[in-house]
Amino acid sequence: MAAVLIAAAVLLFPFAVRVVVHWDVKEGKTGFAAYLYGVLRVAGGYAAPYGGGIAVHLGKKTALLLPYTQLLFSRSRFALMRGFSLCSLRQIVKIGGREDPARALAACLLWRKALDAAFFAVGRRKDVRLAGDILLDEEGQGIRVTADGLVVFSLLALMTAAVKLFLEKIHEYTKKRNKRSYRGAD
Repeated sequence: MAAVLIAAAVLLFPFAVRVVVHWDVKEGKTGFAAYLYGVLRVAGGYAAPYGGGIAVHLGKKTALLLPYTQLLFSRSRFALMRGFSLCSLRQIVKIGGREDPARALAACLLWRKALDAAFFAVGRRKDVRLAGDILLDEEGQGIRVTADGLVVFSLLALMTAAVKLFLEKIHEYTKKRNKRSYRGAD
C-alpha cells in the first residue's frame, strides 16, 4: 500500500520549468535555456536558420534540424500539451531607433497590439500571470526580444505526452510501410 502511495506521489508531484528565450531579429539567432525550479539548468542552446529550415543546437556536437515543411504542414501538437500548465509569461521587446526613430516607434506600436492580442487569447485564464514591456532604444539598432515563461507539469503528464508521441510515430511508420508494400505489389 505504501509503495502505491509513493508511486502516485512521484507521478503527480509538480515540476516547475522556467524557459528563457532571447531572440535577436537582426542577427537571426535565438538563444534559449530551461531551468528546473528556476535554478538547475536542464537544457539550453541556440537556434538559427539554415538552407531548408531551422537548426536547433543543443550542444557542441548535437543539433536538431527542423525543415520548414515539417514545421508548417505538421499536425498541431497542442493535444500533447494538455497536461502542461503555463503559469506566467513575461516578455520584453527592445527596439532600436538610431537609424529611423519613426519606424522604430511604429514597430513598437504594432508589437504592442500583437502582444495585447496574444495576452487576450492566453489571459482568459485567471491563473496565468502575464506581463510585457516594450523599450525604445534611441542609440541601438534592430529588435531584441526576451521571453520568460514558467510551465508546471507532472511526471504523469510528461509520460503521457511521450507515449502519445511514440504511438503517433509508430502509426506514421506503419502507414508509410504499408503504402510502400502496396506500391511494390503492382
